[in-house]
Amino acid sequence: MANSTVPPSLACGLINAANRYLSAEPFRFQVVATGLVLRLRQVWMLLFVLYLLSSLQRFLAADPNGKVTCDQETPGPGALFWLRQYPDGKVSLQCELSQRYLGGAEDNVTCFAQTVSEGEKWSLQLAQHPNGHMLNPGKQRYMRCDQQTGHMRCDRDLPWGPEAVITLHFDLKEKKYGLRSGAGSLLAADGSLQAELSPQTLYSLELRGGLLALRDADGRYLTGREGTVKTFKTDKPGRDELFALEPSAAQVSLRTFAGGRFVCCRPGERGRVGNLHCILDCPHMLNMASGVWH
Repeated sequence: MANSTVPPSLACGLINAANRYLSAEPFRFQVVATGLVLRLRQVWMLLFVLYLLSSLQRFLAADPNGKVTCDQETPGPGALFWLRQYPDGKVSLQCELSQRYLGGAEDNVTCFAQTVSEGEKWSLQLAQHPNGHMLNPGKQRYMRCDQQTGHMRCDRDLPWGPEAVITLHFDLKEKKYGLRSGAGSLLAADGSLQAELSPQTLYSLELRGGLLALRDADGRYLTGREGTVKTFKTDKPGRDELFALEPSAAQVSLRTFAGGRFVCCRPGERGRVGNLHCILDCPHMLNMASGVWH
């Protein structure tokens, strides 16, 4: 059975209205918004509830006068923020101490705005490998691509094989996400698989306690509650509309040089080298992380 543990943190980048990333500089632990691409200095760990920890292991904080710092090794009163999410997929960060919003550009990042404008909105880009497995906690099943029917389904107890590897594609221009199968097709809102990026294959990202919800242009959420994964109209995403992105362990098949047969295990036997036989004409997969054969 799948593991439904909610991650305690989420690594991401924060992009402002000028398409620059919030960055933590090692010199005096300064905070600027000058990054052009997502690198280590632009990665922030969102610790629920909500602290922002930089790659330098220092906490972002703001004082009552709006000055932003990132030199605290332990979070003080000004390091707690509220994450506000908007229908366009952007977020704002409100300091709990001062009730002011984080914003600014270049080397003038402050937390002094009393209301939210475009200058105080940020787009989230997840800072993890885009290839992974999508777990639906509502069904306790993993998503897979069914090439025969041309749909994606949430029906796997274990994420195994290339059909269970999902690429979370981030479109930098639209600041939205698409779900791409191992064969390269993209999941559309109506549940079909399409070859090209389009408005129907892009979704706004929402965070719900460390889990992900994906919302289409009509305000409908991707769900695993039906036979195929497609969008569903609901006022608030429930467990069927939430997904956890898990790392994808490397999987390989091994083939003998002389006979050209694939290595596998006897039926009912797992993981022992003494039980391995070279008898198959089709590949069986090995999880490189766990050493378990299938």
